Amino acid sequence: MYCPACGSAVDKNAESCPECGKSFEQLNFEQSSNEDRASLPPPPPLTPPPSFTTPPPYRPQGMPGPYRAADGFDFRRFLTFEVMVTPVIIKVLYIIGSVIIAVTALIAMVAAMSNGSFLGFFSSVLGGLIGLVAYRVWLEILILLFNIYKELKEINKKSNH
Repeated sequence: MYCPACGSAVDKNAESCPECGKSFEQLNFEQSSNEDRASLPPPPPLTPPPSFTTPPPYRPQGMPGPYRAADGFDFRRFLTFEVMVTPVIIKVLYIIGSVIIAVTALIAMVAAMSNGSFLGFFSSVLGGLIGLVAYRVWLEILILLFNIYKELKEINKKSNH
């Protein structure tokens, strides 16, 4: 039942409205005519109590998503080329290439010493050092290009949001 004065929900056995305090002794709601019922305010809309609403999904930072393994590798980003694997490969190639350049320089130094050529020995040392530095600079330029790409993606992402 609803209070005819304020429209708030009222228990059938209540003697007065808990909201406005109006007495119901002279009114009999069960035997009232259709005209009396038409003058009553409409019932309030049915809404679930706040405890029944579902909370938004919560995923703290670092938690695995549907395409992310526990170690943080995102296979979908890998397949769409959002994650670059070349910087990791370049770091491995640096170690392998540096070892090859150093071993080649050592072989050239030993060969120059066995021939008794001081100029050959000196040029092998100098060639090995220049080769290591040049190789490192070349790989750093490649890494720099990937870092520029990564920063540009971040700037683009921030400007779109």
